[in-house]
Amino acid sequence: MVIEADLGGNLEYLEFRSNAGLIGTIPSTIGYLKELQSLVLLENGLAGNLLAELGNLVNLKRLVLAGNKFTGQIPVSIGGLSQLLIFDKSANFLSGSLPSTCGGLVSQLKLDLSHNMFRGGNLPEEIGSLKNLTLLDLDKNNISGGLVKSLQELVSLKEMVVSNNLIGGDLMGIKWKDLQNLEILDLSSTGMRGTIPESLLQLKRLRFLGLP
Repeated sequence: MVIEADLGGNLEYLEFRSNAGLIGTIPSTIGYLKELQSLVLLENGLAGNLLAELGNLVNLKRLVLAGNKFTGQIPVSIGGLSQLLIFDKSANFLSGSLPSTCGGLVSQLKLDLSHNMFRGGNLPEEIGSLKNLTLLDLDKNNISGGLVKSLQELVSLKEMVVSNNLIGGDLMGIKWKDLQNLEILDLSSTGMRGTIPESLLQLKRLRFLGLP
């Protein structure tokens, strides 16, 4: 994959979908595309680490890298994408943990990091800054350390899927009643224990509840 510097002037949309023949890595020249609003590299054969230069795309509203072979960690520079609405890096081989700079994604509506290899400690407390988030999908990773308390601050959340992780702990540390927009809550296969808090029963819009 090659991106020439002279493409960077006015390009707003760059999309490659379902092309197994598109291989290689994302070049550092991606950072030239300062006007880019949508970067979709969906279900291709791309690999390698995600570059810090992605943080230069300050006008980006949609970043979809799902269904590739990306490895390594999410760069901390991602936190500078304050206009980003959709962030989908599902079905890759990403590891490490979500950086604390994710708190800068203040416009975020959908965050999908499912089917990766994230491991180690808990989600950062800064995730509570994503007040507009409606979807949080972390299914099938190796996340551990219990549920971070700041999740209760995601008051716009409609779907929260943290199933198939090693989270552990219990459900009592979250004020579930604050998440009144929640429709889907999947906590299955997380190793969590203890009683079901009464505040979960106060979620009147809840349609699906998957318990550990």
